Amino acid sequence: MKVKNCRFILNTLSKSAENNNLSVMPKIRPRYSHKLIDADFNPYTAEINLNNITSSRILKPIVKNSIQHTTKHAEQFQIIARYIAGFSENINTGINNFQKFMLKSFPQYQSQRFNKKYYQQVIKKDGVIKQGDNLFERAKKYVDALKKYPTYEPFENVKIWAEEGFEEMINNRITKNKLKRTNLLEVEAKQAAKQK
Repeated sequence: MKVKNCRFILNTLSKSAENNNLSVMPKIRPRYSHKLIDADFNPYTAEINLNNITSSRILKPIVKNSIQHTTKHAEQFQIIARYIAGFSENINTGINNFQKFMLKSFPQYQSQRFNKKYYQQVIKKDGVIKQGDNLFERAKKYVDALKKYPTYEPFENVKIWAEEGFEEMINNRITKNKLKRTNLLEVEAKQAAKQK
């Protein structure tokens, strides 16, 4: 990746983190991907995966929007971690409970390494969220939204196509995409992507 692109990406991340009140910055991992996704946030490893294919000078607006979108997700998961840690007697137990919650919501992270240090830093800087805190209701809504977030299993489409037919596979995909689009986590991230 060129130096100018790296500088642009880091400056965009820094400004977006400031706009979203991120206390701890996630790492950016550039990668080449054939998928259409420009960037995504992995809350389990606390990394932003940025598609190198889209990180050219011509596509700077797309990269900027993607980074703003993913930093909003990073903020949301920081709040969720702090909220779950608030129900535990100590920070380590709270982070372990958050890790279990993440694996229950996203079983595909099972083979990845959980970034415990990242969430420890978040809680150390911002503290836990307990009832009565100004973020408590917001965090509760995030947890509810995460529970309703549609998951995409690797061979789900093939399985539905084989068992129920092509039309049912398309209907399933449309339904899941609609659920994702209207989910609170995605709605807020889309709004953050439009920030100047």
